[in-house]
Amino acid sequence: MLVLLLTLAPVSNATTYADEVDRSRVVLEFRNAATKAVEDHRFNDLAQIEKDIMAFRDSSGYGKPVFRDVEVIMMKFLERDFAFVANPDSIAAYLSNSLFVDKLYSELLKCIKEMNAAGKLEEELLKIENASDRAFVRVIMARLMNVDQNQLTEMIDRLAKDLDKDEQLKFLVHRFWKKEGYDYGNYTSYSVGFQFNVPIGSFWNDIDCGKGAIIDVGIVYKLFMFGMQVFGAFHDIPNQDSYEIVSGGLEFYLGAAPNVSTGMILKPYAGFGVQMASLSDKGESGTIKDQATVMIDVGIAYDFTVLENLSSSYAIRLRTGIKSLLIDDLLESSGFVFYANIEIAKLQVKYKKFEFDYAKARDK
Repeated sequence: MLVLLLTLAPVSNATTYADEVDRSRVVLEFRNAATKAVEDHRFNDLAQIEKDIMAFRDSSGYGKPVFRDVEVIMMKFLERDFAFVANPDSIAAYLSNSLFVDKLYSELLKCIKEMNAAGKLEEELLKIENASDRAFVRVIMARLMNVDQNQLTEMIDRLAKDLDKDEQLKFLVHRFWKKEGYDYGNYTSYSVGFQFNVPIGSFWNDIDCGKGAIIDVGIVYKLFMFGMQVFGAFHDIPNQDSYEIVSGGLEFYLGAAPNVSTGMILKPYAGFGVQMASLSDKGESGTIKDQATVMIDVGIAYDFTVLENLSSSYAIRLRTGIKSLLIDDLLESSGFVFYANIEIAKLQVKYKKFEFDYAKARDK
């Protein structure tokens, strides 16, 4: 073990250039000794080297740090001083990456990464009894291994339920949690598309499959969806090639929309509206008879975003459901049709920085 401090006698406040050279030499020898201990995995020797450094400071009056920034945290972890690494106040001053990189830092980083690859880092973490401390140290070690910002944010989200010490969670969120993206929890959407209708049950005998169009305007606010749509469709009548049912109407609907961070959104809904149906002659006669009714609708829409920019997103919207078609005055028949839509939608979303939700994170 080092006894380098014996090479220097106590000095006065009037430090000479030669004194500074001697001190720098001793500091370099301490760093070289620590590097060799890390290379040889003699982690217990690191604690003794730190004690020798403290004695050197006392005898020489040297006040500059011997180990820099994240080196301190990595060494404390290797020494199994988990109480230090798990304390936000202890590590706060050492989390900056040093601009000065030499063999000691490189060896510490290499050692930590090799331990992680071999599963030994996980073994060390499991020795930390307190779950909150263990989760905190896990994130800190990931940061020291230069894990990218997105991965750190995901780790904090995943481990938040274990971080029951408020000061630890707040420290990690303040230092490392950063989430930006499109706010798919609050937006207005506009869509236009085509609709294909299939009669259900005995209604199949009265009208053929139909095709139509739809225009939709919707608002998503948090978990709720409100909207209205204008639609129209044409159905031929079996065995009556010259006649058809023409329907159209206005519908209002209410649904649910998950507050998600991606543009893949599943939205169930239910609606009601007014509908006008007509029995029409495809020839010159035109409309023969009209019927105005109410209609109900239950469906689900799925948005798949294909293009995003800072003010809006464009999505392919697939919509399917069942709605009523009352035409008893026209054909003495009524029923339900299954519909399937494909639409092009514009979502007026905003790009924003998200705030960490402490309550929600711990409820997961």
